[in-house]
Amino acid sequence: MKRLIIAIGISSLVCISLISNDLTAQEDGEGTWTTHTTSDGLPYPSVTAIAIGPHGEIWCVPYVEETGGGIAHFDGNMWKHYTTKDGLGSDAVLWTEHTLAVSSDGVVWVATFGGGVSRFDGESWKTYSKKDGLFADNVSGVAIAPNGDVWCTHSASPDCGISHFNGESWTGLTPSDMGITSCNLMNIAFDPDGTLWASGGDAVLRFDGETWKSFGSESGLEIPVALYMDIGPDGKVWVVGGGGVSCYDGSIWKHFSMAEIGTTGSSIIPLAADHENVVWLGVMDDGVFRYDGTSWEKFAPDDAPALNNVFSITVGPDGSLWFGTYQSGILCYHSSQSGTSDDKATIPGKYALLPNYPNPFNPMTTIIYDLPISTHVQMTIYDILNRQVKQIVDTQKPAGQHKVTWDATNDHGELVAAGLYFCRMEAEDFVNVIKLALVK
Repeated sequence: MKRLIIAIGISSLVCISLISNDLTAQEDGEGTWTTHTTSDGLPYPSVTAIAIGPHGEIWCVPYVEETGGGIAHFDGNMWKHYTTKDGLGSDAVLWTEHTLAVSSDGVVWVATFGGGVSRFDGESWKTYSKKDGLFADNVSGVAIAPNGDVWCTHSASPDCGISHFNGESWTGLTPSDMGITSCNLMNIAFDPDGTLWASGGDAVLRFDGETWKSFGSESGLEIPVALYMDIGPDGKVWVVGGGGVSCYDGSIWKHFSMAEIGTTGSSIIPLAADHENVVWLGVMDDGVFRYDGTSWEKFAPDDAPALNNVFSITVGPDGSLWFGTYQSGILCYHSSQSGTSDDKATIPGKYALLPNYPNPFNPMTTIIYDLPISTHVQMTIYDILNRQVKQIVDTQKPAGQHKVTWDATNDHGELVAAGLYFCRMEAEDFVNVIKLALVK
């Protein structure tokens, strides 16, 4: 979830459905806030994690002390609450952003504490537990790899480790398998290159498909590492810990203290990197802060509601910002600067090729690009052998922000195989490439 407030936007489908359900929408001069509360069907007023599906549907973890609040889902019309009675492995879901993962085809995975990991395909729940080969039933995080495999973290001693599901069976990894002596892993995510990252306790782990690498205090990482981690489209890894937040740019760790961030709050809770690599932090008792790569500033638009008690921050596929709060439900921010239509009034200041969404995807994905002037644009899909698959744009375009979809077909209209592809954009002297992961 984006800039001056960031190019943040809710899809028109979601925006319409929110307003049609009498949810509160208010203008702040820079954008629109929309809220989901118990009055419109959200089962509980506090929310600790949010995931947005490929069609704008909302999944969230309501917070209920001691017992757990299960999972809630908003399909654009109404809320549905799922608990163990519906097949969820456990109503207890940990307080981290990585307890929910939604695939490009809308399948939802939920990490539950004590009940294994649960999967919802739109019709029914299926839960995997230790008896199915899962490493442990206490699951703290879940992530979906570009190839569709599912990975989970386990943080509760003595069953600390990682589980991997290839679609047919589970494989468990112990700390020794990962080259460390102990672990308390909470978070798990994949960077744009498909590299796995996990964090928690006194380390951050990286797995490139062959080798594990551990980053600790000897690497310049400030520890202990707390509950939150996210990775931007630029591949930078951000983790909360050590009394602030740390960033790994591929070579070194850089730490920002609470003073450098400019907050007097007690602790950082959520963290998220948006589509333009702006990093967002929620600070208890002091609101939301963002970092644009140069400086930190407090995000304080007029009349912003309930931002002093933010439990989670999530970026939607369209760049919208979603805040899970304590006792104030879900807040979504739609910037007046946002939009992806060809007639967008605000002309971009520079060329840009933004990350596609969804990614991974099946069978369609959307690519957004900015043009500061009217110019001829070429956009071509290539496979990993650098062979042309399909030219999706080859025409003159006006200045503005544009979008194009790729339906996973080649120049002959044939569906292509699952795998990694590249989209190359050329306009004047601007050339850029992004990676697209097609799963089947």
